Amino acid sequence: MKRKTNFLIILLIIAIALLTACGSTTPAPTATTAPKDTPTPSPTDTPAPAAQPAAPALGGRIIFPVYDAAAGTYHIYISNLDGSDRQLVAEAASQPNLNSDGTRVVFRSWQGDNRGLIERGVDGGDVWKFNTYFEAGRATFAPDNQSFLFHSREAGEKPAIYRTIEANYDVLRRESNPIQGEAPAWTPDGQSFIYKSCIGTQCGLYFSNLDGSNPRQLTEDLSDTNPSVSPDGQTVAFMSQGSGNWDVYTVNLDGTNRTPLTTDPANDGLPIWSPDGRTIAFASDRSGEWSIWAMNPDGSHQRELFPLGGSIDGRV
Repeated sequence: MKRKTNFLIILLIIAIALLTACGSTTPAPTATTAPKDTPTPSPTDTPAPAAQPAAPALGGRIIFPVYDAAAGTYHIYISNLDGSDRQLVAEAASQPNLNSDGTRVVFRSWQGDNRGLIERGVDGGDVWKFNTYFEAGRATFAPDNQSFLFHSREAGEKPAIYRTIEANYDVLRRESNPIQGEAPAWTPDGQSFIYKSCIGTQCGLYFSNLDGSNPRQLTEDLSDTNPSVSPDGQTVAFMSQGSGNWDVYTVNLDGTNRTPLTTDPANDGLPIWSPDGRTIAFASDRSGEWSIWAMNPDGSHQRELFPLGGSIDGRV
């Protein structure tokens, strides 16, 4: 029996971010000539199944946290998409998110004397710690790289969505009340976001404009979480226990066409889109160890990119 993991706890302290994924489509195999005695199929023969879309060739880098059991904390690394050239980005830190050109990172620091949400260059440099509360997490760059969304419990028992405004930050509101929820994800236009929330007894993923207007429910399962919006703004990838274990799903931005992309009995989750929208990266332990995997947006061509070399199942 596979080990069960409390992926909800993991979700609060980990995120992966795919920097780039681009390149030409993988070439199709060279066709071969059939032998002369091969019969020609008649029109009544069963047609061959349609070929799946080819997996795009991937390039670029990916940033991710790994749990250090000996130190009792996470560290953030960046590497090529085959796991090579791995470099340490930040110690005692998790939940990395990159800006649009991959030069700057925002993350959650777990250092005892420096906890909070921190933004700086991937290679170091000047640091901006814009939130010092232990309860704050999951900060993400706006599409224009000028602000962040994040969630925090600093103003109450339930988490609410916050946004930075220049050097300060404030809670987002709807009809004067804080917008309660967690794990916010920007839409590409920078005017709205997707987040996990419960409004009354209705739980799932929600859409909202930044000013709190036009809220609408996209999914209806309490476990639906960790949304990631496609670059064209049409599709949301997320993770859910709707089938009994953690899997990756997609749903249209209007709430239609909820589709499971993974069906393995292992844990699959934390999906993130590549910038070109042709690949979804996700974390999985289906190979017996935690690894980064990739697939096409329709769930085809699921393949392991590289093992993390450690767990993502840990407590700080």
